[in-house]
Amino acid sequence: MNELYSWLQDHKGEPIIISKTDLATGTGSEQDTDTVHMQLHDVSVQNRSGHYVDGYVSDTKLVLEGSGFIGTDAGEENIPEQVYEILFTEDTRTEILGETITASSAGVTYTFSEDEQI
Repeated sequence: MNELYSWLQDHKGEPIIISKTDLATGTGSEQDTDTVHMQLHDVSVQNRSGHYVDGYVSDTKLVLEGSGFIGTDAGEENIPEQVYEILFTEDTRTEILGETITASSAGVTYTFSEDEQI
């Protein structure tokens, strides 16, 4: 998580893309991807042992503050309250791949990159 936190700190004030890919509800192989376009204003870390959100038990979460929108199969909507949370468990792994960074755990992968659209 330290690599991702550092990457996000380096991109404060800049537009970023976050692609969240997870297993679709009720299937074991089909994937669903949401894409967030955000002008990143701030990032913080919160420890929340045992916190249960969206089906994940999280030890730690990154809280990203900024304006932008989330693109889903249903269309686009503004980021609620200009806050986007990324949940981490002890099995979350990060990897830097060129200009992008990924954070993966059981059932979900986040990919972060710079955004030229905002």
